[in-house]
Amino acid sequence: MRRRTGALVLIAALGVAACGSADPGLRAGDAESVSIDGPLVIDEPVTTDDSGESQDSTPPPVDSTADAPVDTLAPIEDSNVQIAPIPAGEFPLDGSKPPQSYDGYLMAVLEDIQQYWRETYPAVYGQEYVELEGGIWPVYPDKSGTPGCGTPETTFVDIEGNAFYCSLGDFVAYDDTTLLPQLEAELGTAVIGVIMAHEWGHAIQARAGLFEFDIPTVTTELQADCFAGSWAAHLRRGENPLLNFSDEDLKTGLSGMIVVADSPGSSSADPAAHGSAFDRVGAFQDGYLNGAGRCGEYIENPPTPLQFQYGIDEFTEFGDPIDNAPFEDQGAGCFDNTTACGIFELLIPELNLYWTTRLVDLPELGVTSYTGEPESVCAQLPPSVFLKAAFFCPSDGLIYVDFENTRAYYDELGDYSVGYVLSAAWAEAVQTHIGSSLEGESRVLVNDCLVGAFTRTGLPESFNPGRSENVRLSPGDLDEAVKTAIRVGDDSETDDRLGTAFDKIDAFRVGVLADLEGCQAQIG
Repeated sequence: MRRRTGALVLIAALGVAACGSADPGLRAGDAESVSIDGPLVIDEPVTTDDSGESQDSTPPPVDSTADAPVDTLAPIEDSNVQIAPIPAGEFPLDGSKPPQSYDGYLMAVLEDIQQYWRETYPAVYGQEYVELEGGIWPVYPDKSGTPGCGTPETTFVDIEGNAFYCSLGDFVAYDDTTLLPQLEAELGTAVIGVIMAHEWGHAIQARAGLFEFDIPTVTTELQADCFAGSWAAHLRRGENPLLNFSDEDLKTGLSGMIVVADSPGSSSADPAAHGSAFDRVGAFQDGYLNGAGRCGEYIENPPTPLQFQYGIDEFTEFGDPIDNAPFEDQGAGCFDNTTACGIFELLIPELNLYWTTRLVDLPELGVTSYTGEPESVCAQLPPSVFLKAAFFCPSDGLIYVDFENTRAYYDELGDYSVGYVLSAAWAEAVQTHIGSSLEGESRVLVNDCLVGAFTRTGLPESFNPGRSENVRLSPGDLDEAVKTAIRVGDDSETDDRLGTAFDKIDAFRVGVLADLEGCQAQIG
C-alpha cells in the first residue's frame, strides 16, 4: 500500500519468476532452500508435436457438471495413512535411483491421479482418457536416458530445481534430489501430490488439444492449479481408502500455490506470466470447491489475474523494488512527502475514512497499545481477539494493538500482514455497529471478507475504478494477505475459532473480487 502522492510501499518479494516454453516446469531457481518465500515457478510446457507443427483440432466440449462440487465435506482424520518407504532397487519408476522418504507416497499419489483422470476426463471432455505415453521420470545426478523436451536428453543440470510435463513425448519429469526433498522438508509431503496433480493438469490440456491454440500461459497455469484442486477434493471426499487430504494437507497445498506464484511486479500480460499467489490459490480453491468441470471452462471463461506492476516511484535509486514500509511512524516528514510513511500512519486514517464513508454514523475509531492479556484492557472480547495482534473492544469503542505481536507479523510475513490484522479489527467494529448477530467463526470469516473489501479500494484503476484516492496497493500486498490468512487460520475445521486457512482465504477473496456486496449476504 502506498500514498498516491507520497512514498510508502507495502510489498513483499516472492522471488524472480523467469519461465518460458524452453524451460517448462516447476523451477526452484537459484534458491538454496525452499520456503513460502522461495522463487519457484511452474512453467509453461512445450506444446508442439514432434514435427514442430500445430494440429488443427477443436477442444472437445466441457461438461461443467462433472465432478460434483464440494459444498460440504465429511470430517476425516488429520493425518495421512502412512505408506511404507520403498527401498532402492524396488522403486517402480527407476530401480536404480537413490531412495527418498516420500517414494511410497509418491507412487500412491501417481496411481491415484491417473485413476482420477481415467474416471474424470471422459465426464468433463466427453472422450476416453489416454494414458501417459512417455512415462514418469525421476532425475538425479548421473541419471541418463531421460527423454529430452526439445533436446536429445534431460540431464540433472537441465532439471535441477524443476518439475515439468512435456508434450514432446508426453512425459513428466522431476528433480528427485533437490526440488522434492526441499519442498517436503519445508511444507510437508502433501505438496508433492499437489505438484504432480498440477503437472497432470498440463497432460490433460494436451489431451484436450488446448496447446494447439493461442491461449495465454497464465490461463493454462491457473487451469492446471484448478485441476490440482479438484483432485485434492476427490481425496478429501474419501474416494481413495489409502490416501486422504487432511486439514494440514490442505494448508500445505495452499502454501504450495504461494511458493510457485509469480514474484510481485509481474504483469499478467507477460507471455511467461503464471499468476500471483492470490490468483493461484484462488484457482486451486475453485477446483476444490467446484470440481474439474469448472476448471474445464477456464479456456472460454478464464479468471482475471490480479497482477500489476510497480509504479515508477516504487524502486530504489539502484532499481530494486522497495521491500517494506517502515513499521514505526515517521512523523511530520511522512506527511510532507520527504520520507516514507509508517504502516500505521497510512492505514489508520485510511481505515477510518473508508468505513465512516460507508457507514456515515460510524465514528472514527481511536487506536491504543496494550501488552499482556487482552482481558486486562477489555471486558467484552470479540472472537477475533485470538489473533493477539489487534482487536476492537466493544466496551469502550477502541482498537487495541499489541505492537510486539504485530511486529512479529511484519517481520515474518511482510507489511500488509499488519494491514490484514488491523483491518480485521475495524471489520469487527463494523459488525458491532450494524448489530450483526453472527458469532464465533462465522463472524470472523465475515471480518475476513470485509478486510478484502477494504483491500480492494487500493487496487489499480484497471481492476477497481472506485479505488481510493489516497493510497494504493503495491504488487505483493494481496499475496501477503493470503500468507497471513494461512498463518492465522485454525489448524482444523473442527476448531471453530478463526476459520481454517482455506475458509479465510476464500472469504478474503470474496471481498476483494465482489466488494461489500459479496460480504453483505453473509451478515446476520
